[in-house]
Amino acid sequence: MPAPSAAPSSAPATLVVNTGVMVAARVYLLVAGGALSIYAIRTFSTESYGRYAIAGALIMIFGLLSEMGITTIALREMAMDSGRSREILAVALC
Repeated sequence: MPAPSAAPSSAPATLVVNTGVMVAARVYLLVAGGALSIYAIRTFSTESYGRYAIAGALIMIFGLLSEMGITTIALREMAMDSGRSREILAVALC
């Protein structure tokens, strides 16, 4: 009697796709940020570029502080209770 075969899993393929998308997103942000910086440097005066740089730095700092730990907690809760994963994701995104 043959052993029951397990359902095929697409876990490695999903991991590769997710990693590829994450790398593509980082490359896009790097290219877009670089292009925006070059445009700002060539267009703004010295004083205006200083204000632009300070505003960008403050936005980045506040963005990092606002997201601190939410991803880790959401992933842990979704892994522990898969039935509520949609609800947990919705709360984490809001």
